[in-house]
Amino acid sequence: PASPPPRARGPNPLESRAFNDDCTRYRPYVPEMVLRRVLQDGPEAFRPPARLRFDAAVCFFVDLSGFSKLCERFNTRRVVGTGLGELLHVLNRYFAQMIRIISSYGGDVVKFAGDALIVVWSDQEAAAEAQGHAASGDPVEAMCRFACQCACDMVDRLHDVEMVSELRMGLKVGVGVGELDFCTVGGVGGRSEFFVSGPAVMEAFECGDACTNGDVRISRNVWRLVHPFVTMP
Repeated sequence: PASPPPRARGPNPLESRAFNDDCTRYRPYVPEMVLRRVLQDGPEAFRPPARLRFDAAVCFFVDLSGFSKLCERFNTRRVVGTGLGELLHVLNRYFAQMIRIISSYGGDVVKFAGDALIVVWSDQEAAAEAQGHAASGDPVEAMCRFACQCACDMVDRLHDVEMVSELRMGLKVGVGVGELDFCTVGGVGGRSEFFVSGPAVMEAFECGDACTNGDVRISRNVWRLVHPFVTMP
């Protein structure tokens, strides 16, 4: 008997103009991995409790120093409200530069934790696209290289920057690799909270804690993947 005709391929929601418009609208507020999953599978994809597991991802922890002194400086403004507005302006300008660098290497900012950022690389193709070339080779190795290059670039450009007169902002970065879970909890009153956990996050935090200001520290697992590409001075 004749084979049945092939089923017509429906439209891919990730290729539609509406999808791209929604991405542009929500991208400043939502991590990329959440945005793409929700727009593809609907809101149920992350209805709490929910977990999205990556067998291998890279986590990048950025810790700022000088944040408390900066807040104290603006808290002394005599005009009520003026100090807060100026502080927000200064911080937004600094974080905008930081996020621009991260995005250029394909990183996904998943969390602002006070004076720190948590960034994840979970999609090699997106990281390669951000760098302007095709994805190839070991995807975990490639994401580790993107994260390390991003960390070094960020420290070179944004560490020890003068924020206001005689007050400078420093930073340090820890990088880890391994399993990573992206979890959703809550759901009460229609509100949810996202967080990441797993070995990749723990490695990044441990490396960040071991850093001194202006350092980039990577885990042994990251070093194992990137050392063939490192040129020692």
